[in-house]
Amino acid sequence: MVVVVVEVVVEVVMMMVVVMVMVVVVVVVVAVVVEVVAAAVLVLVVVVMVTTEAVMLTKLQSTYHHQQINTQLFTDRMPFLSPN
Repeated sequence: MVVVVVEVVVEVVMMMVVVMVMVVVVVVVVAVVVEVVAAAVLVLVVVVMVTTEAVMLTKLQSTYHHQQINTQLFTDRMPFLSPN
């Protein structure tokens, strides 16, 4: 009788250890997935920021270029307004 009880207790303890190991594995996998997703989101944010900055810079350069052309056309027609 005592031997049967000990065997049952040993089996229960072994099952608990297996379950605990499985829980640890699941927690580690979830942590890795969260880290990968966080890294992907960070990369996406950086790409969006760089793209937005490039678009804004292009628009700014385009606006400046058009202002230069407009100023040149304006001063060519009215030379007395030219700074030279």
